[in-house]
Amino acid sequence: RLNHVMEAVQKAAHLVQQILAFSRQQRGRRHPVHVHSVLENVVRDLSRSWSRAIDVRLEVAITESAVLAEASDIERIIRNLCENAVRAMEDQGGILTLEVDRVQLTDKNLPPFPGIRPGPHIQLVVSDTGIGMTEDVLEHLFEPYFTTRSFGSGLGLAVTHALVRSLHGAILAESESGKGSRFTVLFPETAAQVEPVRKAEEQSKVVSSRGGRILFVDDEESLAQLGKQMLESMGYQVTVETQSSRALRLFQRNPEVFDLVITDMIMPEMNGDVLSSELLSIRPDLPIILYTGFSDQISEQRALELGIRAFRTKPLLMRDLAQTVDRVLQEQ
Repeated sequence: RLNHVMEAVQKAAHLVQQILAFSRQQRGRRHPVHVHSVLENVVRDLSRSWSRAIDVRLEVAITESAVLAEASDIERIIRNLCENAVRAMEDQGGILTLEVDRVQLTDKNLPPFPGIRPGPHIQLVVSDTGIGMTEDVLEHLFEPYFTTRSFGSGLGLAVTHALVRSLHGAILAESESGKGSRFTVLFPETAAQVEPVRKAEEQSKVVSSRGGRILFVDDEESLAQLGKQMLESMGYQVTVETQSSRALRLFQRNPEVFDLVITDMIMPEMNGDVLSSELLSIRPDLPIILYTGFSDQISEQRALELGIRAFRTKPLLMRDLAQTVDRVLQEQ
């Protein structure tokens, strides 16, 4: 039952992320990302819930080429396309083919899409042998809230289209009723190198052995205690405050006692960005992690400009929290 609750929470968080991805104007920092690595992780995660009647075939022709993006955006694009394909085959099964390759676009083979330019591109193809789509459905496919199902938000493909365009890429949908569908996505390739990332398990071990004092601030008592439990399980000493003004007074009395501050954004007396600014005015080298459910008052870019080391969205998961804490403290 707890597993079912967790799945429901993650689906709700995924829906909120879809809405935010479609509506937000400011983006976070972009880094070189290997599309094939993200693809493999998404398929490994999603395939647990797919019917055994669906045969998944991965065809990765490149392993080094990268695109400049947020990994979460590439993940959302792949996830949405995969989920759309699986729904088209859920009644009778079929073959889901996922391809990653490198293509060179020239003036002669340039797709007719605004913003896309000649040059090397990473090509992602997601195709299925499902029920396919009519010409009328194809015409409205990327419109917000358009759906042929009796349930669902109708945001998945609209979000996918918006994300691809924001990355200066292109997406093409081809389908015929009863004969499956094929989505081709083109991302401009970047010459920048992808930084190696340690496995999450290794990062968790580093955090567990590090130790230190953390001030955790959240006006929701249950979330504050949950954060405390997770951090203490990693080997930290944690002080919890549910009032931002009280957290500020505590810090003022002894600014050097804490190695890190983690704070929520929206709080009754003083928001997390204001609290962070006050803390940094006392101790400019203080590492701070700011997290939020959603607020139009703050973005990752704005948080970094304030001197905050990391910006995360709820829900806080143990693995993600461990990775973020470890990275922020290693930057000291």
